[in-house]
Amino acid sequence: MEHILTECSSPGQKEIWELTRQLLKTRDIPWHPPKLSHILACASPVFKSPNGHRDKGKEHFFRIVVSSAAQTIWNTRCERVIQRENMPFTPEEIWNRWRKKVNSRLELDYLMTCDCFGKKAMNKDLVLMTWAGSIKNKHQFPKDWTEAVGVLVRMG
Repeated sequence: MEHILTECSSPGQKEIWELTRQLLKTRDIPWHPPKLSHILACASPVFKSPNGHRDKGKEHFFRIVVSSAAQTIWNTRCERVIQRENMPFTPEEIWNRWRKKVNSRLELDYLMTCDCFGKKAMNKDLVLMTWAGSIKNKHQFPKDWTEAVGVLVRMG
């Protein structure tokens, strides 16, 4: 597993971690080359806001982005080896898979804020804090974009 997620030289792994680094940079989250232990513990880091309080939005964002990267790397590797007879993915295919994965998660968070879920609905403030600074064309949306249509993550 460590080889697939952090060491493999086939196209996919290195590119996805670079896209992950770029996305984390939009939230000023420090990035270190991934190790299996860091990936498995991606829910553990504590980030502090300038006033010294926990930044739950950053923590949630980090958790989502790192775990999504690992899952995307694993899935593309399995597909390449099993279904594509080891034919590598193009950089465009890798980019599109990563973009789709992250935007799907943003959409899921957005949908989970619906009042129709009652007490099980995701906290709107947490969703807004999680994705703050990473929304593409954020100036086109209201401050509470959970009511808007067409929100995408800023990448590349």
